[in-house]
Amino acid sequence: MPGLPGTQTGRGLNAAGIVGIYNLLDEGGYGDNNHDDAAALTALFNAAPAGGITVILPTATYNFGSAPSVPNNCTLIITAGVTINNNQPTAAAGGAIVDLRNGLTVTGSVGASSIVSTSATALSVARAGTNYGLQVDESTVNAATGLKVTPAAAAAGLALAVISSGINENLTLDAKGSGTVTINGTATGGITLSRATTVSNDLTARRLKATGTALVNGDFAFAGWGAGAVGPTAGANSTDARGSVSATAGTGAAANSSTITLTFKDLTWTTAPIVLASITAPTGVILSVVTTVTATTCVFTVLGTVVNASAYTISWIAVG
Repeated sequence: MPGLPGTQTGRGLNAAGIVGIYNLLDEGGYGDNNHDDAAALTALFNAAPAGGITVILPTATYNFGSAPSVPNNCTLIITAGVTINNNQPTAAAGGAIVDLRNGLTVTGSVGASSIVSTSATALSVARAGTNYGLQVDESTVNAATGLKVTPAAAAAGLALAVISSGINENLTLDAKGSGTVTINGTATGGITLSRATTVSNDLTARRLKATGTALVNGDFAFAGWGAGAVGPTAGANSTDARGSVSATAGTGAAANSSTITLTFKDLTWTTAPIVLASITAPTGVILSVVTTVTATTCVFTVLGTVVNASAYTISWIAVG
C-alpha cells in the first residue's frame, strides 16, 4: 500500500497534483467489483494528517466488504456513475460524504457553507435552463437582508425569519401577475395573526363560505316555546358556519324565554366564534334574537313572546 504522496497522477483526477486530494484507484483501490476496496479506502483515511484529506471515487464499480468510515476532517467524494456493492460508506463525527450518484447529497459535517456573489442568480435550482424552482438574487447594491430558515424537532415546526444588520425589516411575499398567495391551502390547521393587520384591498373571509357536514334536526335543542311546540328543524344546506333553523311555537310561551341551542358539529373553533343572527317572524310580530356563544355551542334567545302556532326561522353566520 503506497503512503500518502504530496502529489498524485493518473486516472485524470487530480492530475495537477493538488496536495490533500487522492484518487482511490491510484492509492490501492481496484474498482473492478472483485477485490475488496474497503481496506484501501480505510488505509488512506487512517494515514491522513490532522487536517484531513479528500478522497475521490472515480467512475467504477467498488466492492466494500465492510462499511468504510470517513473520519473527522476528511471528505469522500463519490462521482457520478459510481456503483458501490455490499456496503455503503458512512460519515463519522466531523467527516463528510459528497455523493454525486443521483444529484447531490451531502452527509455528515462539512461546516458552514457560504456563497459570495453579486449576481441576480447567485443560487439557482432548475429542472432545465431558466425554469427555476429556486433562485436567490444578490444583485441589489448594498444588500444586507436575507431569509433565515430554522428547523426543529418533529412536531415543533419550521421558522422563517428576516435576518439583517438593521433593526426593523419587512418581509414581502409576492405571487406573479394576477396570481394569488395561498396560505394553508392543504393543511387543516388554522392561521394565527399575532399582530395588527392591514388590508390594502378587498378581503374575502373564506370562513364565511366554509363548508362542513350538513346539520340535522338532532344537532339542535329548543326550550321555552310553549306546550305543543314543533321543532327545531334544520334548514337545507346548514352547517356550523352558516345556516338556519325553524320552530313553531306552542301555547303559554313566556317572554324572552324561547331558545334554540346549536351544538357545533364539525368546525373546530379555537375560541368562541362571532355569530350574527336574525329571526323571521309572522307579519305584524316584532321580535329579535341574541346569541350566547362558546367554542362548542351557540344559544339563540328570542327577545319578545312567540305566538302560538306561528312559525319562526333563525338564520346565522359564524365567523371565527
